[in-house]
Amino acid sequence: MSCRLRDLALCGTMRRASYLVLSFNTKFMPVRHLATAVGKTKQGDDLPTFQYVGRKPRRKDRVFVWGYSYTGALGIPSFVVPDTGRKKPKQYQLTPYRLDMDEKISSAACGYGFTLLSSKTSDVTKVWGMGLNKDSQIGFHRSRRDRTKGYEYILEPSPVPLPLDKPQSTRVLQVSCGRAHSLILTDNEGVFSIGNNSYGQCARKIVEGEIYSESQLIHRVNRFESRVVQI
Repeated sequence: MSCRLRDLALCGTMRRASYLVLSFNTKFMPVRHLATAVGKTKQGDDLPTFQYVGRKPRRKDRVFVWGYSYTGALGIPSFVVPDTGRKKPKQYQLTPYRLDMDEKISSAACGYGFTLLSSKTSDVTKVWGMGLNKDSQIGFHRSRRDRTKGYEYILEPSPVPLPLDKPQSTRVLQVSCGRAHSLILTDNEGVFSIGNNSYGQCARKIVEGEIYSESQLIHRVNRFESRVVQI
């Protein structure tokens, strides 16, 4: 985009998108104006013309979801509970749909009706879950109405707290999901398991009659002779 200084306000109004880009990573350089024939001058031709060269913006990391949506596993609440009475709940999303996440997601895993996401961030919140949670496979999410109860369905990405010793220095490398349990791999605090343990899939002792719904148990798997690099 190029324009005279006297036309900048007009360019900013008529070409709003280009003008907004200029406020970030841009540079300008004066160039010779060749619109007027040599030897002829017009009022205002002595003003410099600036050529704005925008840098190519860095591609933003994005997350897309698709598939069965009734359990909330896609993380889009309006698919399950429409925001208007005219719409019906959407059972299937057949094409990739963008999921708005402020965090940079580095790992994603899908279980039976639920999804787990993680980021290698140094922030305290590193893992998010959404969807079916009847076995607490995406952690305990306290009800707003009754603080002693937990939600069995999570319709949008919600933080999954981890019992980390050093939360700001530990990174989550990967998440993995089974039918009703999840595993979380960290860089220096081992592996954590949550959810149904009927067959020992969480790497802990089987407890007969254990109730997994609304469970706050997050198990740290310690019995590894060497460092785990993938789950």
